[in-house]
Amino acid sequence: MRDAFSLPPSVSSPGGRGAQVVAGTLALLMLALVAAVLYGCAGTEETLSSDEEPDAASFSPVPEEDRRAGLRYCVDAPPPSGLDTKAWRTSEPGFPSGFGRPRHAAYDGLATPGASITLGATFRYGPNLADLEDEVVELWMDDCSGAMTRWRQAATDSDGHVDIDLQPEELPEVGVYRLMYRVPGDNSFDTAFLRVLPEGTRLAVLDIDGTISAEGSLGTLGGALFGTTEEPRPGAAETTRRLRELGWEPVYLTARFYVFEDYTRRWLSRHGFAPGTLHFVRHERDALPRQRGTGDFKLGYLGALQDRGFEIGRAYGNTSTDLHAYRGVGLPPERIFMFGDYEGAAGLGDSFEAHLERLQAEAPVPRPWM
Repeated sequence: MRDAFSLPPSVSSPGGRGAQVVAGTLALLMLALVAAVLYGCAGTEETLSSDEEPDAASFSPVPEEDRRAGLRYCVDAPPPSGLDTKAWRTSEPGFPSGFGRPRHAAYDGLATPGASITLGATFRYGPNLADLEDEVVELWMDDCSGAMTRWRQAATDSDGHVDIDLQPEELPEVGVYRLMYRVPGDNSFDTAFLRVLPEGTRLAVLDIDGTISAEGSLGTLGGALFGTTEEPRPGAAETTRRLRELGWEPVYLTARFYVFEDYTRRWLSRHGFAPGTLHFVRHERDALPRQRGTGDFKLGYLGALQDRGFEIGRAYGNTSTDLHAYRGVGLPPERIFMFGDYEGAAGLGDSFEAHLERLQAEAPVPRPWM
């Protein structure tokens, strides 16, 4: 389906939900969808050419502690150049040039060597977020050879999504790898990262809006659409860097829509947050600010990480949906850090600064790759 803006049945048919709850949920969802339209109009096109490279702010730097520990980083190869475009499968008039600029989004992968993983991306165009249906997409990877290597390919589904399943024997060795999803029809692309880390790696999970960002979702919309300044919460970036120094692998888990992927990566980099895995919403229903929306989306993702052998050791949030997810994966209250008044969690006040002071006295946790 070309038009992305259709509400899920649970939203369009409220049933027995209270009228105020339904109205508020619909308002929030429609605000996000309108923002996605506006951001789609304002977004920049990413295409491959011999004289164009993606902004370096979109890519993770190599943390010094990882370099010292000998963790493999394959993130520096330039994008391939001089690639010819290929004919589109579809014969629809005006496709895709008449739909507008690419609004693609690629999802980071976080894997262990002994478990399978599904990598994915979404491919859409223009202010209406028209789906790229039934078109071949290539997955390229920086394999530390000095160049990006074409690795896999798959066709998009009717919603513009592509999923690429990898079995344990298909994964690269332990390390961090830059990925590039290329659309051969027009050479548009988006980038992400694959982290393959040993079982037992300890994760620190961080919500973004209202947690490490001081301004919540409205700050995101203002920053992305109008260039206003979205400020991080005091001490937030320093906390993530300290957690990394202590051996915790950051995971930024957000209910932001995928259209804000590039903006979010740049925001994290610009404000000095520690590099880590970024996971965001793929389906509109997962952005609904309730337990059966955002809460279950986050719980499902964290549960999948546990199934792969990761240890979720601490988590940070500011809403009941965050708390639902963190409790759901078995975190004890002393390992859940919340902004706001929540029972069964440690309070953070109004900034990370006091928490950061306590972190300075903590001992490092083992890094399994050392």
